[in-house]
Amino acid sequence: MASARHILVELPYTVSSMKNNHLLGDGLGLVVLGSMFPGPGERWRRIGDRLMVAQLRRHMRPDGSMIEDSLSYHRFVLEMLCVRQLIGDAPCEISEALEKAGLHLVKLGVLDGPVPQFGDWDEGRVLADSSNAGSTVGSTFAALALSGYGIPARHFDEHDELAWYVTGVGEKVVPRSTETSVRAGDFVRIDCGQRRVWIKAGSGPSHQHADVTSVWIRDGTNWVTRDPGTGTYNGPLHIRNGFRTSAAHPVWVPAGRDQLEPHRAFRWLRSITPSSSRVQQLGDATALLAVHDAFADVHGRVARLVLLHSEGVTVVDAVELPGGTWTMTLPLGDEVGAEEFFGLEDVQQFHGEDAPWSGWHSRTYGAWEASTWLVAADPLDGQKKWGYGVPLEVDVEFGWKQTSVEVRLALGAERVQITAVGVCE
Repeated sequence: MASARHILVELPYTVSSMKNNHLLGDGLGLVVLGSMFPGPGERWRRIGDRLMVAQLRRHMRPDGSMIEDSLSYHRFVLEMLCVRQLIGDAPCEISEALEKAGLHLVKLGVLDGPVPQFGDWDEGRVLADSSNAGSTVGSTFAALALSGYGIPARHFDEHDELAWYVTGVGEKVVPRSTETSVRAGDFVRIDCGQRRVWIKAGSGPSHQHADVTSVWIRDGTNWVTRDPGTGTYNGPLHIRNGFRTSAAHPVWVPAGRDQLEPHRAFRWLRSITPSSSRVQQLGDATALLAVHDAFADVHGRVARLVLLHSEGVTVVDAVELPGGTWTMTLPLGDEVGAEEFFGLEDVQQFHGEDAPWSGWHSRTYGAWEASTWLVAADPLDGQKKWGYGVPLEVDVEFGWKQTSVEVRLALGAERVQITAVGVCE
């Protein structure tokens, strides 16, 4: 009862300053506590549900992604919704949000293997679990089962979130896309054979990292380029910023600058406007154009064309107003070396360096280990073509329009044009 009263007393601050997972957590807390006490508990439960529903209108996007640009926080909120559904008599808005949030993770690819550990990753949980803290699979299955989907019995042996919390399964079939490309929130996922690529084509306002247009590549079960993780929140600031800034992600930045520019442990000083095209086919290649305006004050827009094809991944980068030296970091997977990339001539390798801080990977919150980063430098005074595997012999022409960026592609006799709109000059 003291806990419920405390939540109520602090609500003015929470509602004014914590319109994210914190407000959802306070709402869920009131529902849980309200379910334990007759009389005053019914009022707490009503307030809790109203808080959760109001925040979900801000928190959830129509496609099931969330304003918190973080895989860890998506799982955290998803598990809150699971608990609310388990209590019973959940408002329809909460049940709908639970289903959409689970299906978003399916589109992202969590049921098919590892996905990028994007955004802040602190392993916050609501459901108890004894398996790998880095997995989101069990939570996804639990959300789907609680939303009426049929989950094969073998998964109940593999995932505590199912075995401990779910007592039955429904009849709906979990949708598994057979398309070569899927848009999932801020990501576009592209598949070709055993290779899978995620392009970060958007950004959220909370718990995000400075990683717009990042390209994460998985070849079979091995990461080629991967997200470096989070490391810490309130530990040494150079480590906190070392993991979350652009210098730890596969994006081009002018020397000495950052897409968002960190301020203290959680804030950013700048914003970014991203845009991306529809996915298009060119021969056996799947193409996507992603654009942002992080450096519009000096350099205009930055554009990245990604082509996944049968023999590799080809990336073509361009800047609207070139000038100065640009750098890009590729945090590599454990089983890949610099020789497997093409088009990056002026490259340095870092492995567990403290000065400058570079070459680290954080598999779990609060810990980090030495890992190889490639850091490339280039003036970007024209197109920069680079990638993994065998390069695609494609002709690329960028067109910088006032309210869009266009790219014309030619591969043999085949021609295609793709456009990203919404990032103004």
